[in-house]
Amino acid sequence: MSKPARREEEDHPSGVLGIANTPRLVKRVLGDLNSISDLLRSVPQMTEDVAVMSKAVLTLNREIKAMHKSVDTLGEKLDYLETVSASLEAVDTHVVTMVDDVHLMRKGVDNLEPKLDSMIRTLRPMRRTAERLGLRRRGEVVLHDEPIEDELGNGDEAGAEPKPTD
Repeated sequence: MSKPARREEEDHPSGVLGIANTPRLVKRVLGDLNSISDLLRSVPQMTEDVAVMSKAVLTLNREIKAMHKSVDTLGEKLDYLETVSASLEAVDTHVVTMVDDVHLMRKGVDNLEPKLDSMIRTLRPMRRTAERLGLRRRGEVVLHDEPIEDELGNGDEAGAEPKPTD
Protein backbone atom coordinates (compact mmCIF):
# COMPACT_ATOMS: atom_id res chain seq x y z
CA MET A 1 0.00 0.00 0.00
CA SER A 2 1.12 3.48 -0.66
CA LYS A 3 1.72 5.91 2.14
CA PRO A 4 -0.84 8.64 2.53
CA ALA A 5 0.33 12.03 1.34
CA ARG A 6 1.93 13.98 4.14
CA ARG A 7 0.42 17.22 4.99
CA GLU A 8 2.73 20.12 5.09
CA GLU A 9 1.63 20.99 8.63
CA GLU A 10 3.24 17.77 9.72
CA ASP A 11 6.57 19.09 8.46
CA HIS A 12 6.42 21.81 11.07
CA PRO A 13 5.74 20.71 14.59
CA SER A 14 4.31 24.06 15.56
CA GLY A 15 1.67 23.80 12.82
CA VAL A 16 2.75 27.07 11.30
CA LEU A 17 3.94 26.96 7.73
CA GLY A 18 7.02 28.76 6.98
CA ILE A 19 7.27 31.67 4.58
CA ALA A 20 9.53 29.54 2.47
CA ASN A 21 6.52 27.41 1.53
CA THR A 22 4.43 30.39 0.42
CA PRO A 23 5.33 30.25 -3.29
CA ARG A 24 4.48 26.58 -3.35
CA LEU A 25 1.12 27.20 -1.66
CA VAL A 26 0.32 30.09 -3.98
CA LYS A 27 1.16 27.87 -6.94
CA ARG A 28 -1.17 25.18 -5.60
CA VAL A 29 -3.98 27.70 -5.00
CA LEU A 30 -3.52 29.09 -8.53
CA GLY A 31 -3.68 25.57 -9.95
CA ASP A 32 -6.91 24.91 -8.03
CA LEU A 33 -8.36 28.22 -9.23
CA ASN A 34 -7.35 27.35 -12.80
CA SER A 35 -9.17 23.98 -12.52
CA ILE A 36 -12.28 25.71 -11.10
CA SER A 37 -12.09 28.29 -13.89
CA ASP A 38 -11.93 25.53 -16.54
CA LEU A 39 -14.99 23.86 -15.00
CA LEU A 40 -16.90 27.17 -14.88
CA ARG A 41 -16.10 27.80 -18.57
CA SER A 42 -17.71 24.47 -19.47
CA VAL A 43 -20.90 25.20 -17.47
CA PRO A 44 -22.70 27.13 -20.31
CA GLN A 45 -22.08 24.26 -22.76
CA MET A 46 -23.25 21.73 -20.17
CA THR A 47 -26.36 23.87 -19.57
CA GLU A 48 -27.13 23.85 -23.31
CA ASP A 49 -26.55 20.09 -23.47
CA VAL A 50 -28.88 19.53 -20.51
CA ALA A 51 -31.55 21.74 -22.16
CA VAL A 52 -31.29 19.75 -25.41
CA MET A 53 -31.51 16.46 -23.50
CA SER A 54 -34.48 17.78 -21.52
CA LYS A 55 -36.33 18.63 -24.76
CA ALA A 56 -35.49 15.19 -26.16
CA VAL A 57 -36.75 13.52 -22.98
CA LEU A 58 -40.02 15.52 -23.14
CA THR A 59 -40.48 14.54 -26.79
CA LEU A 60 -39.81 10.88 -25.99
CA ASN A 61 -42.22 11.08 -23.06
CA ARG A 62 -44.99 12.38 -25.36
CA GLU A 63 -44.25 9.67 -27.91
CA ILE A 64 -44.30 6.98 -25.25
CA LYS A 65 -47.65 8.25 -23.93
CA ALA A 66 -49.06 8.18 -27.48
CA MET A 67 -47.74 4.63 -27.93
CA HIS A 68 -49.35 3.58 -24.64
CA LYS A 69 -52.69 4.95 -25.88
CA SER A 70 -52.26 3.07 -29.17
CA VAL A 71 -51.41 -0.14 -27.36
CA ASP A 72 -54.43 0.28 -25.08
CA THR A 73 -56.61 0.82 -28.15
CA LEU A 74 -55.09 -2.27 -29.77
CA GLY A 75 -55.95 -4.26 -26.67
CA GLU A 76 -59.58 -3.22 -26.95
CA LYS A 77 -59.59 -4.02 -30.68
CA LEU A 78 -58.05 -7.43 -30.00
CA ASP A 79 -60.76 -8.14 -27.44
CA TYR A 80 -63.37 -7.20 -30.06
CA LEU A 81 -61.67 -9.40 -32.68
CA GLU A 82 -61.66 -12.33 -30.26
CA THR A 83 -65.39 -11.85 -29.76
CA VAL A 84 -65.97 -11.69 -33.52
CA SER A 85 -63.76 -14.75 -34.02
CA ALA A 86 -65.80 -16.72 -31.49
CA SER A 87 -69.00 -15.66 -33.27
CA LEU A 88 -67.56 -16.71 -36.63
CA GLU A 89 -66.60 -20.09 -35.21
CA ALA A 90 -70.19 -20.56 -34.07
CA VAL A 91 -71.46 -19.55 -37.53
CA ASP A 92 -68.93 -21.88 -39.15
CA THR A 93 -70.23 -24.75 -37.02
CA HIS A 94 -73.79 -24.01 -38.15
CA VAL A 95 -72.73 -23.67 -41.79
CA VAL A 96 -71.05 -27.06 -41.71
CA THR A 97 -74.27 -28.66 -40.51
CA MET A 98 -76.23 -26.71 -43.11
CA VAL A 99 -74.06 -28.03 -45.97
CA ASP A 100 -75.62 -31.46 -45.58
CA ASP A 101 -79.09 -29.91 -45.52
CA VAL A 102 -78.35 -27.93 -48.69
CA HIS A 103 -77.15 -31.09 -50.45
CA LEU A 104 -80.35 -32.88 -49.45
CA MET A 105 -82.43 -29.94 -50.70
CA ARG A 106 -80.49 -29.93 -53.99
CA LYS A 107 -81.23 -33.65 -54.46
CA GLY A 108 -84.90 -32.98 -53.74
CA VAL A 109 -85.02 -30.12 -56.27
CA ASP A 110 -83.17 -32.24 -58.85
CA ASN A 111 -85.77 -34.98 -58.31
CA LEU A 112 -88.59 -32.45 -58.80
CA GLU A 113 -87.39 -31.24 -62.21
CA PRO A 114 -88.45 -34.36 -64.18
CA LYS A 115 -91.78 -34.41 -62.34
CA LEU A 116 -92.37 -30.73 -63.18
CA ASP A 117 -91.49 -31.36 -66.82
CA SER A 118 -93.96 -34.23 -66.85
CA MET A 119 -96.65 -32.05 -65.26
CA ILE A 120 -96.03 -29.28 -67.82
CA ARG A 121 -96.41 -31.78 -70.66
CA THR A 122 -99.59 -33.12 -69.05
CA LEU A 123 -101.10 -29.63 -68.62
CA ARG A 124 -100.03 -28.31 -72.03
CA PRO A 125 -103.03 -29.71 -73.94
CA MET A 126 -105.37 -28.18 -71.36
CA ARG A 127 -103.63 -24.81 -71.65
CA ARG A 128 -103.84 -24.95 -75.45
CA THR A 129 -107.52 -25.72 -75.27
CA ALA A 130 -108.09 -22.86 -72.81
CA GLU A 131 -106.13 -20.54 -75.10
CA ARG A 132 -108.18 -21.51 -78.15
CA LEU A 133 -111.36 -20.93 -76.21
CA GLY A 134 -110.04 -17.57 -74.97
CA LEU A 135 -110.07 -18.66 -71.33
CA ARG A 136 -106.57 -17.51 -70.55
CA ARG A 137 -105.91 -15.98 -67.14
CA ARG A 138 -104.48 -12.51 -66.77
CA GLY A 139 -100.67 -12.57 -66.92
CA GLU A 140 -100.53 -16.12 -68.28
CA VAL A 141 -97.93 -16.72 -70.96
CA VAL A 142 -99.16 -17.52 -74.47
CA LEU A 143 -98.16 -21.03 -75.49
CA HIS A 144 -98.00 -20.74 -79.27
CA ASP A 145 -94.47 -19.27 -79.04
CA GLU A 146 -93.22 -22.21 -77.00
CA PRO A 147 -91.85 -25.35 -78.60
CA ILE A 148 -93.70 -28.49 -77.62
CA GLU A 149 -92.21 -31.93 -77.19
CA ASP A 150 -94.50 -34.77 -77.94
CA GLU A 151 -94.14 -38.21 -76.46
CA LEU A 152 -91.57 -39.17 -79.12
CA GLY A 153 -89.40 -36.16 -78.24
CA ASN A 154 -90.05 -34.24 -81.50
CA GLY A 155 -90.14 -30.49 -80.95
CA ASP A 156 -93.35 -28.90 -82.36
CA GLU A 157 -94.55 -25.33 -82.35
CA ALA A 158 -97.86 -24.81 -80.60
CA GLY A 159 -100.64 -24.95 -83.09
CA ALA A 160 -98.41 -26.38 -85.84
CA GLU A 161 -99.17 -29.64 -87.57
CA PRO A 162 -97.22 -32.61 -86.30
CA LYS A 163 -94.40 -33.77 -88.57
CA PRO A 164 -94.88 -37.19 -90.09
CA THR A 165 -92.67 -39.85 -88.65
CA ASP A 166 -91.18 -42.54 -90.83
